[in-house]
Amino acid sequence: MEENTKLEEGAKTEQTPWEKRKDIGCLSGWITTWKEVVFTPGAFFNKVNPKGKIADALTFGIVPVSISIIISGIIGILYQVIAKKPPVGMTSQQIIMINAGLIILSPLLATIGLFVGSAIYHLFVLLCGGRKGFSATFRVMGYANAIAIFSPIPIAGPLFVGIYSIMLLTKGFKRVHGISTARAVWAVLIPVIIGILLFVLSAVLLGLFLTLTPTVGQIAPPGTPAAPGQVTPPPTQ
Repeated sequence: MEENTKLEEGAKTEQTPWEKRKDIGCLSGWITTWKEVVFTPGAFFNKVNPKGKIADALTFGIVPVSISIIISGIIGILYQVIAKKPPVGMTSQQIIMINAGLIILSPLLATIGLFVGSAIYHLFVLLCGGRKGFSATFRVMGYANAIAIFSPIPIAGPLFVGIYSIMLLTKGFKRVHGISTARAVWAVLIPVIIGILLFVLSAVLLGLFLTLTPTVGQIAPPGTPAAPGQVTPPPTQ
């Protein structure tokens, strides 16, 4: 166990391919880093320096997320242009404008999401014993964003990204923060569980609200008892 820890700590002096982009080129550095994160995450995170620059992880991580948002936006626009089936209460033009806005703002949205997500996960990393600082958590999150590029794939994409990201973050937190596998798993799963519970609770409360207030403002037909919130019209002469 101690030998593995020493090996991992020694490997931190290495740089990721993206961090060597000045020598090997931006495109080559990004593609090589993406391949290592997706296919050999354990070996990759072994060489991620917890004290490295946040900017490196940020500039790498916003690319796959932005690509995902752009592809999803283009699909949404094309669907409205061809099928013209907007959600209830909206027009096709409104949906097209929203998707166009998401495409334009994709780098900003990716940046905000990365900082917010890193802050949330860092809280639970701290609770689980991680002491390498926010930059370590951010760098794991930024590089783990590599799989976001699969998100636009219908059904299978989000499912794959959700499951594989748990594995990536677990390996990343374990190696970069130097905590046990069990602690890394809990640091990843606790916010996921909390998020699922909040989603279910919100859905239940929304369902109750819609069930209990379906008749507010409606007019009851003449001759029928008025339900709470209904207005009974005056009898006709």
